[in-house]
This record gives sequence, C-alpha cells and structure tokens, in this order.
Amino acid sequence: MGNFEEGTPLRWPEIVAEVQRIRQLAIQELLAIWQATKDRKDDPFLWGDETESLVVQFQDDKKTVTVSKRQSETLNALEGSQNADKRRCISEDHQHCDCSKSLKHTRPIFEPEFGSFMLESMPGKPWGSSLNDLLLWEQEMAGRRRIVKPHLRKNEYMLTLTNFPLHGDERTRNDVSTSAHTENMRSQFVPDDTVNSFVRYRIISENMRLRRGRKVALNIPVFQDENTKWPWRDPTVNHSLNRYPEDKELALEDNYIYMDAPTFGVGLCCLQVTLQAKDVDEARKLYDQLVPLGPIMLALTAATPIFKGFLASTDTRWEAASAAADDRTLAERGEAVGSVRVAVLDLTLLTSHKDTEGHQRLALKPRFSSVETYIARDSRLREEFQDPDLVFDSNIKERLVDHGMDSLLATHFAIILGRDPLMAFREDLKLHDPTQSNHFNGLQALSWKTVRLKPPPLDNTIGWRVEFRPMEVQITDFENTAFAIFVVLLARTILTLDLNLYIPIKMVATNMEVANRMDAAANDKFYFRRNPLSPDASSANTSEPQDFGLLDLNTIMNGKDEGGGFSGLITLIEKYLVTTDLDSGTCEAIGQYLKFVSERASGKTPTIASSIRSFVAHHPDYMKDSVVSPRVGYDLLKKVQEITEIGGRSASYL
Repeated sequence: MGNFEEGTPLRWPEIVAEVQRIRQLAIQELLAIWQATKDRKDDPFLWGDETESLVVQFQDDKKTVTVSKRQSETLNALEGSQNADKRRCISEDHQHCDCSKSLKHTRPIFEPEFGSFMLESMPGKPWGSSLNDLLLWEQEMAGRRRIVKPHLRKNEYMLTLTNFPLHGDERTRNDVSTSAHTENMRSQFVPDDTVNSFVRYRIISENMRLRRGRKVALNIPVFQDENTKWPWRDPTVNHSLNRYPEDKELALEDNYIYMDAPTFGVGLCCLQVTLQAKDVDEARKLYDQLVPLGPIMLALTAATPIFKGFLASTDTRWEAASAAADDRTLAERGEAVGSVRVAVLDLTLLTSHKDTEGHQRLALKPRFSSVETYIARDSRLREEFQDPDLVFDSNIKERLVDHGMDSLLATHFAIILGRDPLMAFREDLKLHDPTQSNHFNGLQALSWKTVRLKPPPLDNTIGWRVEFRPMEVQITDFENTAFAIFVVLLARTILTLDLNLYIPIKMVATNMEVANRMDAAANDKFYFRRNPLSPDASSANTSEPQDFGLLDLNTIMNGKDEGGGFSGLITLIEKYLVTTDLDSGTCEAIGQYLKFVSERASGKTPTIASSIRSFVAHHPDYMKDSVVSPRVGYDLLKKVQEITEIGGRSASYL
C-alpha cells in the first residue's frame, strides 16, 4: 500500500474541512519536486521488488488453518533482531546467519501492510551493479524467509500466496467471537483487527467508508460446478443483522460471492518490480511501454481462484482489490444521480455530483484500476491511443502547465491530485515542512494503477522510477524471481531495441477484464501490437487497425515462426542479451528463468490458479458444489507450505 510517515491522522470530517489546503500543498510539493529533479540525468539502471506474503497458523490436531494477525509483533521482533545482531555471523560458512555474506546482498527490509496477517519485504538496497545481479535474486528472496522464520511461532508460516482462501469463512474463525469489534469496517465476516494495528491503516479504511457513504461491497462470480445450486445465493450472509444502516440493504447479487470489507481486496498479496531510469524521459517511456504488459502479466501470474471458502469463476485478485478500495460515491460510480439511474459512461448525467470542496467532479474509475493515460513524449504515441472520455481536474492541470510541466505529464498528475485525500496528518498541516512531500505522497500512494511513475524525493537521492504492479505473488521464490527477472530484462529490451508496444488505452482496459477470467492464460486472446519493433519517425504518423490484433499469450511471449510472424517478447529479450557482455554461463542461467515464463505462456506449466483449482477438484472432501471446506483449505495450504520449505521451483507440484 505504501509507507506513511508517523503522526496524528485526520478522520474524514477533518479531511473535508481541510481538503482544499491539503490539495494545494500537494500541488506545491509536486511542483517543488519537478523543479528540483526534472533535469536530473544519467542515473544507473537499478531494480528491486516488493513481495507481499501471508502469515498463517496451522492447528494440526484439528486440521484447520487461520491467518496469524501478529504483524506488528513480528515486525518489532525483526527490527529488534536487526539492531541487536546486525551483520553478526553465527557460522563460519554463513549458511545459517543473516549477514551480508550469507544473503549476497544487504539485509532486506520488512514493512507493514494493510492486513494484520501480511508482511511486505524488499531488498535492502536496489540491484543493478550488473545484470549478473539477476542470478542472486532468488537466493536473496529465500534469505528473507530465513530471517523471518525465527520470529514466527512454531505453527506459523510465511507463505507467498495471493489470498488466504478461507478469509471471512466463519468455519475457520476460531479466534474471533461473533461480537468482535466491527465498527470500522462494519463487516459481517471479518473483525476490524484483520486490518493492521497501525492507526493510519484503520483510518484509511474508515475514511474510505465515510467518503463512499457506506461500506464496500465486493461481488465475485461463483464457479458453477456439477452440484452447485443454481441460482446460487451466498449462504454465509446473515440477513437478520441490524447493527448498521448497511445491514438493511446489502449490496449482494445472486450467483456472486459477497464480501464487505477492504481486507478482502487490499489484503491480497502481489509482486511488484521497481525500475530506476536514467532520467524522467526514459522513465516516461518505460511507463508507457509497460502499460500494455499489465494485463498480460496479470493473466500469466493468476493465482486467486478462491474467495471466502468458495471457488470463483475468476482467477485473479484484480476485481476484488478494485472493489475493496472503491471510495467513490454513488454518483461517481454512475449508479445514481438523485433518483435517476444512469450508465457509468453517461457523462452528461453525472454533473450534479460535487466533491468535498463543492466543485463538480467526475471520477469514473476506482482508485484501483488500469492506467488511464499515456505520458511519454514519443512520436509514436498517437492521439487516438488516449482515452477520449478521460476525466481529470483541468484547474490542477493548468496550474502544473503554468509552472513548466508539459501537458501529458500534467494530465497524469491532475488525475492523481484530483482525488480526495484519504490520509493526512495533523502535524503536516500545523507546520508544513517544504522539504517534505507527505501530502503528495499520500495522494500518490493511494492511487493504485498497474504502473506507477515515482518522482525522486526532494533530497534528490533517488532517480525517477517506474513501478510495475499487476503481478500476483507466486508460491515459490523461483517463480517470483522468474517473473521479476522477465520484467527487468523486458525493460532493458524496450530501451535497447526501442520497442513500440503502444495500443489504444481502452484496449488495455479491455485486456484487464479478459485477464481476470478463469483460465485466461490458456484460453483467451489479448489485444497486442503485431510488430513491436519500432517504426522510424516518418512512418509513425499513421496507425492502422491491423497494427493491433488479438493474440494468445503463447504468441505474445514465444512468437510465431511461420510467415514472418510476431516476434515474441522472450525472443526479443534473447536478442537483447546477445548485445550484452554476459558470458555464456550467465546467459544460460538466466535462460532457465525465461524458460519458465515461456512454458507458463505456452500452457506447459499451469498458472497457480489452475493448479489450485485442480487440487480442490481432486480432493476427496470436495463435493463439486463450489465449497472449499476448512479441511480442503488446510490441506491446500499444507501443500503450499511443503512446496515452500523444499524450495520447489513450480507450484505445479500441487
């Protein structure tokens, strides 16, 4: 979710009173960053990851499993261990310690995340002294598990799994009473202590609900199996509750799994890769070229086929995460304006909505969504590639342009700064520090897109970065490393071979919907550019429909041989590697990771979502009724634990 400075967070009524000042300070901070860093040049190409994980607790005597909500305690123990025993070796061969010689890198960083059952980890410093660093990444990821393990209880395990499949299932809530405190999220299914105990996270959750006007509603289509009753009505919903106003009118639908708390979506785990560019123009180019890759990588890493103890007919976290972080009002969602029901894209009927400043404002897309606009100053970026219905704050854009920012980048930041803040600290308003950028960071961190442009901090110690965010976390360190390496090498290939991956932004949005489908990696096709090798400037002024086509993932990744067909992305990466000074042994080792990605795209290696479905379908306790029982969930996570501990290379072991 992003880290926030400590302080006294404002509740929603206080934010409403201060929203104009917060927004103006955020604009000032962004302009200060822009003036200080727009001419920064020649930064090295660096990379790193943020890997999110769950901590689960097994009750082996009962054959059940729950989440462990001890994130704060575990992080405090990790920090204490680092301070008390920094770099101390406990064995001559460094095989059982957490020093730099053991990790081949600096000690990793562990950060809090939204769910109290989550941990986020990242390298202690970026990789990038050479491409040889890529071969140290898997070992470093394994080192993070080794560091965490002593600080977990005997029956606790850290798993890199996107979703706890029984989250919210009353049959596994043996540590939660029905009277558990729920005032913040107002959930029927999970208590408030599933949110991180850091007050800022709980304030974000509360402010989301208050801005929206009611608690969040997630409706994920249930998978219809042979014995699934149809129409299907979520049997876990308590229709007789009357604790909160929302209980009288639940936003649930037939044939959908109903969930009602942010932790059902924002508490899902992902794998993010951050890339440092040499300057702002290179960062903008990387941003644009990675945007069409978002749906492709989401489908390839699909790992979320179960919600609340039921099989879903979707395979990824994306739809759930988007709904869980949706703070839009009814008018902004296009569901109602007064008594009028309207379509989301009917712009003319949405003008009655006013934001907290009293201005008319449209925010059609949720905070968690695909990218809304391209930003690079690239002759190949055609006007028709952009969204003609793009909604942004024109006043903010005008101010940014007046201070020297070009129109494309100003539009991008106007979208972010046009949102109402969900997090602000009283101390930052009482005594604003012009050397900090807390207000801008607060708005930027709560804008969850598939790709994020990250400006340098005001102290200018870090360069312009691009964060690639759509991928689902994988079960094994090998899988996570393979996809992370693929992203890094594709970025280098984009820059070296000047690839052109532009397609209309609305095609990207369509691809995101396709990527969410069950077995999309094996069965569906995606809009993609047929010839990613960049045309020269003279031919870039025309864009024909045949420049784009519906391609399956095997073709996109591995290409087609016949008739001068599409050059697959992996083929292009291999072409790039030939231009480097890597020795044959290093190229061969890197090739093992690329081979895995290739086999995932070809269908030879199934997605984790597919493997989980297969495990459930073949479990003797599964009744082909879409229900994932506590015993099935226990056995599934035990298998995941086993694969993790033996260092398996693929979740196909499931």
